[in-house]
Amino acid sequence: MNYIAPVFSGWAIAMRFSKKEYLEGFRKGELFTRPLEQFAKIERRDAQRYDRFEGSEQIVQPKDVKHLTIRDNVTGKEIIATAADLAGPVMISTGREVDCNVFCMFSVTQPVPKPFCDPRNFDFGGSFVIVTDTQQFLNRVKAACDRAGLGFRCGLVGYFDEDEYTGKTGPFSKPKAFAHQREFRIAIQPGSKDVFRLDVGSLEDITTPIHPLSDINEMCDFGPEAAQLAGIPW
Repeated sequence: MNYIAPVFSGWAIAMRFSKKEYLEGFRKGELFTRPLEQFAKIERRDAQRYDRFEGSEQIVQPKDVKHLTIRDNVTGKEIIATAADLAGPVMISTGREVDCNVFCMFSVTQPVPKPFCDPRNFDFGGSFVIVTDTQQFLNRVKAACDRAGLGFRCGLVGYFDEDEYTGKTGPFSKPKAFAHQREFRIAIQPGSKDVFRLDVGSLEDITTPIHPLSDINEMCDFGPEAAQLAGIPW
C-alpha cells in the first residue's frame, strides 16, 4: 500500500544537502538517520545543527509558571521554584515521543522567489540532490521501515519563538532561528543510541544528479512565474 503523507498530498519538492560522498550513498538508497537527542549534544559552534530544544516534548516559559514542584519519588523531597527562579523555559520530556532517529531534508511547498535557499544552509555540505517524486520516495522509506519493523512518521517542521512559546514541541518543532532550513523530517522509531542506516533501495530513478550546493539558487527556480509556466497547481 502506498503511504500518502498529508504534507505532500499536493505538489512539493524535497532536497538533500550534504557532502558529495554521502549523497552518492543516498542515491543508492542509504539513509543515515541520527538520534534526535544528539542534536542537543552537538557542539554549539555547529550553529545549523545544534538545538538545545531537541529531545523535549513540551516547553513552558517562566511567565507562564506560577510555581514548579519537582518531587523525588524515592525520598519524597521536593524542590519548589517560581517564575523568578527560572532563567529560561522549562523543557519537559517523558522520552516516549522523542525516542526516534530522524532524517532531515530541505523542502519547497509553495512558490518561493529567488534566491530561495538561504546561504546559511550551505553549511550542511557542498552538494545537493533533488527528489523528483516525493510520494514515491516516501513510499519506499515507509516500505523499508515496515520490513525492518520500525515505526514511521514524517512531516514539515514547525517553528516557534523560543522566548515566547509555551506548548508542545517534539520531533517536528524547532525554534524560529532555524526557519531558513525549511525542514522536512522523517522520524523512525524506536530510536537508537547511534546513527542508524536505513536501506530503502536505489533512488537513482527519482533523484537528480549531484550538483554543487553553491549553485542551487542559479540552477533552480521555484518562483510564482516558473510554477505557472510549468502548470503546477499551487
